[in-house]
Amino acid sequence: MTITLPWTREQDLAVLYAKLEYSLQRFRTHPNVGRMAAAMERTEAAVVMRIGNFNSLDSSVPTGGLPNAARLTREIWDEYQRYPEQVFAEAREAYDKLLNGGYRDA
Repeated sequence: MTITLPWTREQDLAVLYAKLEYSLQRFRTHPNVGRMAAAMERTEAAVVMRIGNFNSLDSSVPTGGLPNAARLTREIWDEYQRYPEQVFAEAREAYDKLLNGGYRDA
């Protein structure tokens, strides 16, 4: 039996960064989706579904997304709507740390 831990803020932020940098269609086949999933100890489907949750909150996505986004996902999306540059920077750092074990220069 596999026990999946709740999503962390850092994981959600990393997924938000990927959502903002890549379209969902492209992200499904993006080479980093597998790396992200492995680093989070999650499946690739779980990562793609989380992007779908963010897309359901994003009015600019014409096809919508997956309903029932988690409270944390909603909170991060709302925070991004209020402070886009700050949250984007935090999301980029979370993504880089997840994939590279550190931060890249700005």
